[in-house]
Parts: sequence; C-alpha cells; structure tokens
Amino acid sequence: MRPLLLPVLLFAVAAIAPAADTTSLAGKWNLHSSISGYEGDLACTFTQTGNDIGGTCKGEQGDVSVTGKLEDSKVTLQYKTEYNGDELTIIYKGKFDSDSKITGGVTVDPMGVEGEFTATQSK
Repeated sequence: MRPLLLPVLLFAVAAIAPAADTTSLAGKWNLHSSISGYEGDLACTFTQTGNDIGGTCKGEQGDVSVTGKLEDSKVTLQYKTEYNGDELTIIYKGKFDSDSKITGGVTVDPMGVEGEFTATQSK
C-alpha cells in the first residue's frame, strides 16, 4: 500500500497547484493612464478565456475593442485607435499589485511615446 501512496500524493499536489492561481481580469475595470503629460481614463469590461483577454473600453474618444494576455501576474492589453488620421496601437504592460489593482507602463506605437497606467477593478 505504501508504494502507491507517493504517486497518488504527487498527482493530488499537481492537480491542486494550477487552481491556486486565481488571478483574473474578467469583469469591470477603470484604467487611468498618464502619457507625456496627458491624463486619460477608460471604463473597461474584460472577458477571459484561459490566458486570452478580450473586451471593450469606453472613453472620451468612444469605444475600443481590447485584446490581451494574462500570464502568471503579468498583463498585456492593446487596442487600435486613430489620431489625426494616423492609426496608433496603444499597448499596456503591467502586473497585478493585488487581486484588484494592476500597474505598469503604456506605449503608443508607432510614435514610441511612453507613460504609466493603473487599472483598478470596479465593484
């Protein structure tokens, strides 16, 4: 009986380990960014399937469709927008500070302008 106990315990630990990572972006979030002295706020609703993020953010310029990834506690989000007739890609890269707060950097491509952002989960 004892030789069988070790494989059963190892299997149980392996099955439980992924369940401990419960970090999720699913739900409503407020995203505040500061890019080259310009402040901006978005009200976002995200869905999550595995590590893939999707959703919509609403701001002063209208709605944008957001895609992204969640790996461990690291988050990458992006969306396309237009400024003076030029297409821009806004890329957010950050990590969870807690279950309800993400902080990190934001880049505006192809301009290469950078800034910071904070996302907090809405209740």
